[in-house]
Formats: sequence, C-alpha cells, structure tokens
Amino acid sequence: EIDIRGYRGEPAITAVQQLIDNACMMGMGKVWILHGRGNGTLRQLIHDYLKSLPYVEAFQDAPEDQGGSGITVVTLKR
Repeated sequence: EIDIRGYRGEPAITAVQQLIDNACMMGMGKVWILHGRGNGTLRQLIHDYLKSLPYVEAFQDAPEDQGGSGITVVTLKR
C-alpha cells in the first residue's frame, strides 16, 4: 500500500513504480494506491501508467466503503 496524495507527476509515477516492482519481487498479488479523489488528475495519471505495465493484470477503484475512487486496487500477474 502506498499513499501518494499530494504528489505530482513524475514523483508519483516513481513511487508507484517502486511499489509495483517491490510487490512483484515479493510475489504479492495485489497492491493498493491511495491517491485521493480531488479533481481526478492524479488518479488518471496513475491509471494511464498502470495500463503500460505488462505485469499488471487489472486495476480498479476500491469498493466504495473502502475508499472508492480515491484508491486504486492493482492486481498483479503471477
């Protein structure tokens, strides 16, 4: 899990990249990215980045009672 609220552009991508890399090396199946709701710019940036990663199987918003569109849940390929 990572909290990138307040991050911008490249620092956000770098933090998510490190999280995904570490999760893959540790054999984790899912990670949660807390980006907040705001105006949706950071969420869109992260979603666009996740689409480019071959080891990301899927991603979606968290259930509404667990953060909804303020959190992205990423499922990694094993």
